[in-house]
Amino acid sequence: PISPEDVYKTHLSDSGGFRSNIQAESARQNLASTFVNAFVNCGFQKDSLMMDGENESSWIYKNKNEGMISATASLGMILLWNVNAGMDEIDKYMYVPSENGTKIKAGALLAMGIVNCGVRDDTEVACGFIQHEFEKTTDKMVRMCAVLGLGLAYAGYPFEDAQNFLLPILEDD
Repeated sequence: PISPEDVYKTHLSDSGGFRSNIQAESARQNLASTFVNAFVNCGFQKDSLMMDGENESSWIYKNKNEGMISATASLGMILLWNVNAGMDEIDKYMYVPSENGTKIKAGALLAMGIVNCGVRDDTEVACGFIQHEFEKTTDKMVRMCAVLGLGLAYAGYPFEDAQNFLLPILEDD
C-alpha cells in the first residue's frame, strides 16, 4: 500500500511538505489525505490509513462532520470490486454506537455502493442491504448516501429492483 506521505513526498522537504512540523492535524488535511489514500490504493484491498489493524476506525474520527462520511466511504475505493471481503469489512461500520454513528453509517452505505460498482452477481447483496437500511431510517444523510450508493452500485446496469426502488425517490419532491 501507498501512504499519502509517499504521494506528498514530505521526506524530501525541509518544511515537512503537506504536513507541517506542528503535530496538530487539521480536519481539512485529514480529509485530503483520506481522498489521496483512497485513489492511490483503489482496488488494492489494503492501505495504511483505513485498514491498519488495531487502529482501523481511528482515522475516521480524525475527520470532522461530513468528512467522516468521506473517510468511511473511501473504504469502497480501497476494496473496489472485492464484494465478499468488502461487504464484510464495511459492515462493521454500520453499527457504530457513537454520536457520529449516523455519519459513519451513511459513509458505509456509500462504500457498499462503490464496492459493488460494476460487479454483477446472482445475489445482488448491495441492492437488498442498502434498500433495507434506507427503509428503516429517517436520517436524511443516511438516506441520501443510501440512494447514492445504490445508484453507484447499479449505474449502467438495467437491474429492475434497483430501478423500481430509485425512480419513486428521485421523482419525489
